[in-house]
Amino acid sequence: MLAPVWIVGSMPGDQRLSLRQPRVLAALGLRSALLAALVIGCFLPFYAAEGSRCLDFLTYHRARGLEFESLYSSLLLAARPWSQPLTVGYSYGSINLGSSLSPVLIALAPWVMLSVLLGATVLLLVHCGIGFQACLARTDRIGILSHEGRLAHADPHAFASYALLFLMLYIATSKVFSPQYLLWLAPLVVVVPCGGWRRRLFFWGFLLICGLSTILVPFLLSIDLIEKSSAQPPSFWVFKEPTLRMATILELCPPYRAGAQGGGRKRTGFLKRLGFSG
Repeated sequence: MLAPVWIVGSMPGDQRLSLRQPRVLAALGLRSALLAALVIGCFLPFYAAEGSRCLDFLTYHRARGLEFESLYSSLLLAARPWSQPLTVGYSYGSINLGSSLSPVLIALAPWVMLSVLLGATVLLLVHCGIGFQACLARTDRIGILSHEGRLAHADPHAFASYALLFLMLYIATSKVFSPQYLLWLAPLVVVVPCGGWRRRLFFWGFLLICGLSTILVPFLLSIDLIEKSSAQPPSFWVFKEPTLRMATILELCPPYRAGAQGGGRKRTGFLKRLGFSG
């Protein structure tokens, strides 16, 4: 899911990323092919030893249902008055919800994820094409020569933030949500290039997400599902927690994006002194 960040970030940092130039498209294509070859090369020894069984994780994920903490399960719970009753089942190590809408949402989930990740990729390309200019002089304060550096060197905070954005979008659109996914975000939250109230909003929003996850699992999960004598659909309380958490994740994306594009007043001034403008 982070492949676009790696590929674009490895482009030379001494020139604007213009998709109208054939050499830029060729360079992006070459880096994409090299990354694909690297991934395939890592799997080849396992495929030679175990055969197709080393790819069973793909089948496993495709066969999974809508985990009750996911955004799609929140949609099922919200639509319960207009659809068939929900069913609760345990499979693949998670509690899943089912209804007449489940097959449709399961089929749409990968396409929704692909669409939002493609949109984030377009945003990254536009940012790198418009927000970066050639740095012709040596930038002693960051210790690199512009012609030796990469786009990721020009503004590492922005690329770290785009990595965070891609992870957040993946989590929000996946049909499975596990609390440990938040560990992916924690190292990147501290480098979000927002200032003032945006930074405080983002930090407190992330802490709210972690707090809601702790309340939901194990406390509300145990009270509402496990301790019942028979399997029943989750109550409003279990519906409210993951829904509020997902809403918080989605709400944090616009303030983050503004910070990644603007970089805050202090960082923008610093980049201008180095020869970059955004």
